[in-house]
Amino acid sequence: ADGTEGEAGAGASGAAGAAGEAKAGGDGAAGEAKANAALAIAGQRVDFDHLITQRRVGSTVAISLLRDGSQISVTGTVSPVPRLVPLYHGYDAFPSYFIVGGLVFAPLSVPLLESMGSELTDPLLFLAFQYMADNLAKKKEGQQIIVLQRILSSDDVNFGYDEVAPAILTSLNGVELNSMLELAEQVEAARKSGEQFYTFETKSSQRVVLDVKDCAKHEKDVLAANQIQSAMSTDLRDRRKGK
Repeated sequence: ADGTEGEAGAGASGAAGAAGEAKAGGDGAAGEAKANAALAIAGQRVDFDHLITQRRVGSTVAISLLRDGSQISVTGTVSPVPRLVPLYHGYDAFPSYFIVGGLVFAPLSVPLLESMGSELTDPLLFLAFQYMADNLAKKKEGQQIIVLQRILSSDDVNFGYDEVAPAILTSLNGVELNSMLELAEQVEAARKSGEQFYTFETKSSQRVVLDVKDCAKHEKDVLAANQIQSAMSTDLRDRRKGK
């Protein structure tokens, strides 16, 4: 199946939940599991995830269910999985970045990991990331894992922090961040409120502390030195305007 078909992991409406019911083990749950279960998808006995994931998003699939001890047949529409870590470039993963003080942030995705291959030397680590990408769902709309991808070195702004990246960003000035949009908004809020420093904290408890005024003063120079036209990607800029 191609990338689009692979994204159909959410399955037909109700299929995943029904299959889950069939696995509801434990004392007192066996009878319920037997009375309510998914029996077949597209005419094949469950559980075979690929019977759903091989189908295109928007297509329909026939599902045989057991409800209150009686077998019924329903159809559902295959929908994409709201994955926390996007898998495919151009489908659910798109170029996105935000730069402040030479720190380059991007949302975690499999294409991003592939582009960082030279920095991820352990193949098992990469496989672990791929597994995570395929199995973690978003807890809320718009949620992203923010990666400090690299640092554009500048003695005037971020001297001494070259070895911090790559890392996962968790907060800025004590505020937990769950998306690139929240990061951009928090940076602007700190600047407008007169904060003296940006304090970025990573998942590994490392801190990067930058002077707010120095970041603003040298932003154009840092971008120009790296031939970058804007401090944020078009998609992020458009989302901020539309909010």
